[in-house]
Amino acid sequence: MAYLLNKEQVSWIVFFSGIILLSLYFETPSIISKRPQSVHLQRQTDCASYALNYYQNKQPFFHPQVHHRFADNGYAVSEFPIVYYIAGRLYSIFGVHDYFIRLLHYLLFLVGVVYAFKISRLFIENRLLQYLPALFFFSSSFIQYYGSNFLPDVASLSLAFVGFYYYLLYRKRTLFYYFLLAALFFTFAGLLKISALILWVAILLLYFYEQFQKWYRKELQWKDFLGWIVFGLSFMIVFAWVSFDKYYATKYHFGGNLFGLYPIWDASLHEVLSIFHRLFIEWMAVIMTWPMWCMLVLMICFVIRRHAKADAFMLHITLLSGLGCLIYSLCWFRAYYHHDYYMINVFCFPVLLMILFLSIFEKDRI
Repeated sequence: MAYLLNKEQVSWIVFFSGIILLSLYFETPSIISKRPQSVHLQRQTDCASYALNYYQNKQPFFHPQVHHRFADNGYAVSEFPIVYYIAGRLYSIFGVHDYFIRLLHYLLFLVGVVYAFKISRLFIENRLLQYLPALFFFSSSFIQYYGSNFLPDVASLSLAFVGFYYYLLYRKRTLFYYFLLAALFFTFAGLLKISALILWVAILLLYFYEQFQKWYRKELQWKDFLGWIVFGLSFMIVFAWVSFDKYYATKYHFGGNLFGLYPIWDASLHEVLSIFHRLFIEWMAVIMTWPMWCMLVLMICFVIRRHAKADAFMLHITLLSGLGCLIYSLCWFRAYYHHDYYMINVFCFPVLLMILFLSIFEKDRI
């Protein structure tokens, strides 16, 4: 049977076989069936409560509700509740089962893993090395825990990877259709978690630089302005949702969700040291193993030394994303003490770094 398959098909069969085996190793089927529990139980319960209220009370999409009285009649909102709304509709068909939320988020996570693999294939030719960035993304216990969870952070990062892939196709094939797809997925990623826009902002900055060069050379065409319209609409939609969040919270007197910045410059020295202590003692070893952290440092050193062999666009996007992750971390630094999931979208940088490193490493061996 194997001789009937081409190398492309074999590559995908190996990829999905690995995903299935690793899912069994991480006991994903049993985890998906569990109700809210473990770390951040209250936040998970809020997510489950949104879906149940959509089902029980037939709440309109833009009028979400939870089972607590911290807000007037429980009216509260956080991320764009599309997953909870779909789960509520599924409750109407199949009965109330919390695992629908976990399953929907996990399916989006798997989509992100697939697209991380597809991005790798655009820059890496070696079929073995192509698997590593997606494997790195999938195998983190931190990502695994939240990938099949009630919180949407990993799902948002996954959608950002999908958007990045289609933007790469747009650059490669110059079909505006791919630009629209990229904007669509990045917009949904930002609606689920605004920190998922780190990569989209990096693309915007590079796009601005490229358009400025065109203008300087007097090569700018009217169709180039279509990109600005798409960027503008994407960010306006996310901004509109954030504004609605704040309006909804004010209207129903709910202050339980973090809608503003929690920057490092508002923290006392004691608080800064406490957060750094917790990052090093607790969070970092959970996000990745210490050998992996050491490897990331070595990859950064290697990329700096061999950057001349890197794909220029991928190099710039990785650098801008890394800078974006740093700025984001400083702006929400105080949230890191209690909310480890705020660090999930920062994971875009090490994934991009690994793709960049492997692409340079491959060329360095030729």
